[in-house]
Parts: sequence; structure tokens; C-alpha cells
Amino acid sequence: MFPFLKLIRYKNLLIIALTQCLMTTIFGFTSEINYWNFVLLVLSTVLIAAAGYIINDYFDVEIDKINKPERVIIDNFISKKTAMQLYLFLNGVGLFIGISLCSKMGFWQLSSIFILWIILFYFYSTIFKKKFLIGNLIVAFVIATYPLIITVFFYEYVFWPLFINAIIGVSLFAFLITLLREIVKDIEDYEGDKNFGCKTIPIVLGINKTKIIVVIIALLIVSSILIFIEKPLLNQYVFNPINHILYLLFTVQVPLLFFVYKVIVAKEKREYEFLSNLLKIVMITGILFLLLVFTDLGTILSNIGAQPI
Repeated sequence: MFPFLKLIRYKNLLIIALTQCLMTTIFGFTSEINYWNFVLLVLSTVLIAAAGYIINDYFDVEIDKINKPERVIIDNFISKKTAMQLYLFLNGVGLFIGISLCSKMGFWQLSSIFILWIILFYFYSTIFKKKFLIGNLIVAFVIATYPLIITVFFYEYVFWPLFINAIIGVSLFAFLITLLREIVKDIEDYEGDKNFGCKTIPIVLGINKTKIIVVIIALLIVSSILIFIEKPLLNQYVFNPINHILYLLFTVQVPLLFFVYKVIVAKEKREYEFLSNLLKIVMITGILFLLLVFTDLGTILSNIGAQPI
């Protein structure tokens, strides 16, 4: 069971589920939300994501034997045949749940989102992962849609425009952090990727130029948060944003500045692995910012007398 959990990246799946659950904090605490529908949406998302991790490892077995030999699951613990069966099963169940949910809620057109995820995961693993930049953008795009899809399905419970900027902000943050992490992982996997003819950013531009790109993206995130702090999302309403400012400063900005320093001096593979894990932590703490929004939401709504639209 444990090799299977490692294969589907259960920790990443928990982050996805946590992100989507926290997105409900912007829905005004209404009892009108059908939480069974919400559970089905999260389950469908997680199952398709799990299948995506499997197909990625399925096509990366030989590369991973060079880059991460101690983490190779397929061929060592699970056969390729079993891995493919798991991939088809998880995708099938996830897609069935997603389409059934769309039918139940009268959103047939949204079924295309689940199909798009499956297509993107497959072609990322087979073609685009080895290409310059496009593979990184695909992963970042998919991750960014995970919080966004909750709002798409339950848009009638979102207070407009009070929280629409928060929704976009969370998705943009997820996109940039994921893009940053994917590039760092490409640096970490430089040797194996080069041996198999991949054209990732570090291979095409070189590690030093890639570091510059990484630093620019990290500083872009930090500066974006500075703008957010200067003009707090909800500063026109009666509440003290100091807890928001301090939280973002110590859990996102300071770690990212430390990340920038470590990127500049990094030379060893293990250092890039550390940086990749650091970014995962920053992503979690950034997403947990929604809990602070949750604690202030009741006060804000009482002050403005907001009602769901």
C-alpha cells in the first residue's frame, strides 16, 4: 500500500484537497451549499490528479532511475501493467464522478474541465515534459485551476466583487509557485534529462541563466505580495489587517527571500531538492492564508451587510 501512496504522491493530493476545502471559506458560510456535491468535486479532482502522477512516472521510469533511483516505484514495487491499470481505473472513476456531478448540477459544459485535465496530464508526460518551458506551464496551469474550479461550480455563493480578487490571487499564487518549483526540479534533474535528450530550461539555457529566471519569478511573487499588503484586499472595511501582513511576511515573503539566497549559492543536487521542498511548504502556508480570511469574514459581512448573489 505504501508504494502505491508514494506513486500517487499522496502528500500532493492532500494539498490539493486542502486547497479546495479552504476555498469554501469564501462562500459566506451558507447552508445552501450541497456539500455532497462539493465532496464529489474534490474526489474527482484528486482521482484524476493521482492518475496524472502515475502516468508521469510510467513514462519516466528510465529517467528516474538516473535522477531519483531511490524513489522509483514502477518496475521496483509495481509493474508497468499494474500501473497502467491503476491509471485507467483512477481516470475512469474520476471522470465518471465529474461528468455525473456536472449532469446533476446542470453544468454539462463543465465536463470538459475534467477531460482537459486528463488530456493535459497525458501529453505532458509523453511529449511536453521534455520540451522547453511548455511542460512547466502546463503543470502550473493545472495546479492553478484546482482552487478556481471550486468557484466555477459554486459561483452563486461568492460575494462579488469582495472575494473575486482573492480567488484570482490564490490561483495566480499557485501558478507562480508551481512554475517556480517545476523549474527548480528541472535543475535538480539536469543530468538524467540531458542523457535522454530532454530540452528543459536548464538544458537549453544553462543552469546559471535558469537561476536568474528562478530568482526573477520568486521576486515577482514577493513584490506582488508587497502590493497586496500596501492595498489590503479588504481595507475598505472595518478590520485590522496587521495579522494578514505579519502572516504573509513570515510564512511567504521571508522564506521566498531565503529561497532566492539559497538558489544563488546552490551547486549540489541535494540543495535543489531542499529548495523544491521549501517551495512546497511555502505553497501550503500561502494557501493557509485563506484561514485568516475565514476568521475575518464574519466581521466583514456583518459590517457591509453582504448577501449571496
